[in-house]
Amino acid sequence: MLHLLHKLTRAPRYEREQAWHNLGLTLAGVDVLQTPLEELGLDAERSHGYANTGGPALRRFLRTLPLKATDSIIDLGCGKGGALITMARFPFQRVDGLDISPLLVDIARRNLQRMRLRKCMVYCADAAQFTALEPYAYVYMFHPFPASVVEAVMANLRRSLEAHPRPLTVIYNNPYHHSSVVEGGFEVVEEFGEAVYPIRVYRPSEL
Repeated sequence: MLHLLHKLTRAPRYEREQAWHNLGLTLAGVDVLQTPLEELGLDAERSHGYANTGGPALRRFLRTLPLKATDSIIDLGCGKGGALITMARFPFQRVDGLDISPLLVDIARRNLQRMRLRKCMVYCADAAQFTALEPYAYVYMFHPFPASVVEAVMANLRRSLEAHPRPLTVIYNNPYHHSSVVEGGFEVVEEFGEAVYPIRVYRPSEL
């Protein structure tokens, strides 16, 4: 309880904003509580725990993007769907998520239903093996998995682009494995700092 009070009143601005946002969702019956990896029973070599990254900072960032009504976005490692709830308020055609945890996927689906969001689909799958990427103009991640999975995701994206050339933007919130993205054939075009963690925007290096 003391930790929550600190987050709501005395933490740095972006952490306070996030805490108030999470509290509002919780009071509305939406489960976005942080969940450590050990409680999920997942392999630490494939996954990380869940924390909600939807909210004020993500809204500010999304407003900077040149979105079109035909664009779709997927959140790889979406957890309970907190970021999907924020993304669904923007003019994307589709807002989809993917997570390896059946428990988190079930919670995400319930959260989206509670918020009456209809243009979202949540898949239960391993991001390293998910190759149905052609529909998406944007890919979002919040430090969801270790470097080996990030590398596999980047390889899948490159193969998708080679087979189906198109504009593609990768959004990496808390870009802990930045080097894996760059080595996978993507380059930074922008960094957004008005958030708890930096958000980096990548586009493919020349194919």
